Amino acid sequence: MKLTKNQLKKIEKYAFQNAEEEGMAHDIDHIKSVTNWAIYLARKEKANVKVCKIAGLLHDIALKKYSRKNHEQKSARMAKEFLSKMKLDHNFINQVVHAIECHGSKFVKNAKTEEAKIIYDADKTQVVLIKGFCRLYEERLRKGLTMDENLEECEEIYNRLYQLIQTITAKKILKPPYQIMQQFFKEYKKWK
Repeated sequence: MKLTKNQLKKIEKYAFQNAEEEGMAHDIDHIKSVTNWAIYLARKEKANVKVCKIAGLLHDIALKKYSRKNHEQKSARMAKEFLSKMKLDHNFINQVVHAIECHGSKFVKNAKTEEAKIIYDADKTQVVLIKGFCRLYEERLRKGLTMDENLEECEEIYNRLYQLIQTITAKKILKPPYQIMQQFFKEYKKWK
């Protein structure tokens, strides 16, 4: 599947127009970062880079319009509709849609392709890396949690997401920051 520069620009524009504007959790920087990680992981895991790039760009497009609940399926539907209007190859569209559908923790078990696993991992690096923890913490602050409640919730989410990492490459990259954060949680509990 060959994408023209014009098609790629249209997809990027659509993705960025649908990025959340409030907070850092799902803004344009998140989309760019997930896309860059998806490309990197796809190359390392010898997966389809184009599928991963487009799925990375479009994985959260429903968040601006809808709630977080089942945004994976809503984003997949929006992506399918948008890419179909561009008259892209149906097999390519289906691969992108499947990757988007599976990028949530409760849906990753349905991932049938390496590309779907990569999009999950690329998205979750945005939590498991140290910067990602800051994003997660900031997102929880907006919910009005106390510091203790916030850190407790962050630790639970952090551990759950790390345990679900799918690719060998992501597991190797994320192990050191995961260990640092485990030490952080341990020290915080010791002194709170």
